[in-house]
Amino acid sequence: MSFNPSSGSDDSQPETDIAALTSTIHIGTIANLARNTYSRIIKETVPCVVNSKYKVGTDHAVWPIYFEDGAQWIIRIPQRDWSPLLEKNLQANIDVMNFIGAHTTIPLPRIYGYSTNVDNPLGRPYVFMQLMPGKLLWERWFDPEWFTERRRKTVFRSLAEYLCQLNRFELPALGTIQIDPISQVLSVGPILPTPQSVDEDHASGTANKGPYYSVTKYFYDELTPRIKNEEDEVLKADLISLRMFIRILVDPALDGPPFVLQRPDLHLQNLLVDVDGNITGLIDWDGVCLSSPRQNGYSRYPSWITRDWDPIWY
Repeated sequence: MSFNPSSGSDDSQPETDIAALTSTIHIGTIANLARNTYSRIIKETVPCVVNSKYKVGTDHAVWPIYFEDGAQWIIRIPQRDWSPLLEKNLQANIDVMNFIGAHTTIPLPRIYGYSTNVDNPLGRPYVFMQLMPGKLLWERWFDPEWFTERRRKTVFRSLAEYLCQLNRFELPALGTIQIDPISQVLSVGPILPTPQSVDEDHASGTANKGPYYSVTKYFYDELTPRIKNEEDEVLKADLISLRMFIRILVDPALDGPPFVLQRPDLHLQNLLVDVDGNITGLIDWDGVCLSSPRQNGYSRYPSWITRDWDPIWY
């Protein structure tokens, strides 16, 4: 099992945000919640230990949990202030993850229990997930003793075989994916905010963006308020120029439906592999509840194999 603990914050989060979160989290409360959740699943009580060392991501802090019978979980707790729309976003993300887990063989974390609101003993939203097996690809990819051409091909083949399973799902619009609990039919509703996009307008509990049936319209509506609110004149000019090029940048053949599922964040730190390079886990599925244009969906390349396409490297 792979877990890289951090005793403090990383570069992606201010230390004050981490301190505000961890100062309110009691390890004993996590252990009690985990034990009670597990007992409801297996119908018996199994003691567990919560590692006090946590890992920090962009929007979550993560603690590993080890049960005496060998089960290994994590708990993910959002770091940001909560709102009704973020509650809906978390529920939608969980629903889509469960849907993908039920209809594919993709090794994503199983979800054991969760709370989408603060009405629980922790006083914060949380998700109990499976601690995935394997070692982070980040730790293997740059290891000259491990990296071989055979293992490189195994990584890509294994990853492609999993992600191509998402091609069986198509959506009629761009927006938040909704799943009928009985028929399992997918539909699309308005776009919900992510933790990164939260502002003062998102506390009301209503969404007013989308769904969209045109990629061009979606990009236009995304850029227009940013242009209006941008105070830096240079950045504002760049955004205006980008908006002018939208109709050229978007392929007309791909402007409308069908739309597709997102893939997880395929950063090297979110891929787990075995010693041969087979993918054993894909983690960080935040944002998977939003449908995607075909040119930006599950089949796009990971950024770490297309660095020569990025102008920033030149």
